[in-house]
Amino acid sequence: MNGALDKLDRGRPASFRRLGPVVALLGPDGAGKGSVVGALQAEIPIGITTVYHGHRKAAGKSPWRQKLRDRPAGSFRECAFVLRNYMRSLRALGSTYAAAWRGDVVLCDRHPIEVLAVRPRRPPAAARLERLLVRRLTPWPDAIVVLDAPAQTLFERKAEHRVEVLERWREGYRSAFAPRARVVSTVGPLEESVAEVSAVIWDTLSARRRWRRAS
Repeated sequence: MNGALDKLDRGRPASFRRLGPVVALLGPDGAGKGSVVGALQAEIPIGITTVYHGHRKAAGKSPWRQKLRDRPAGSFRECAFVLRNYMRSLRALGSTYAAAWRGDVVLCDRHPIEVLAVRPRRPPAAARLERLLVRRLTPWPDAIVVLDAPAQTLFERKAEHRVEVLERWREGYRSAFAPRARVVSTVGPLEESVAEVSAVIWDTLSARRRWRRAS
């Protein structure tokens, strides 16, 4: 599932292969991704790059764009929307792997693979296109950390979605990425969550170095 970039990496001489690991921090809104990323940047004493993979909301909405959003979405329009989102994600992915090939530890705040956990309602053709892009053409991170807290806690932290929606998303993250992902609770002190994620980063960096030497 690691896509074309990792296949290219495996084909390089060992001394030119990517050293820096890519670690994705995923989770519903309110899970604490921003707080954990900020603490990790201050704690890890080596080169670290953070790349945001989400889509920032526009400050204003023009009437014609809102009218377009309100229209029923057909298969063609949804496929175009999926392709647009994928093309937008390529810039962040490029920054991610450029930093990783420099040797930095790269933390991804969100990642394109999240659509496998939080599945939007799409026509079948658009859904198949999205799965193809994510599963076959998107390079997957070396490690996945899912930050988690009870849905009510998520709602109290950032009341952007209903509690039942947040609970459904929590289950989506666990089922989409298990057993590969490490689920880290953010209910307790921030230091405990940061320590768990930091351990994942160091383990992934060590594994990457061992793989490079062995190759």
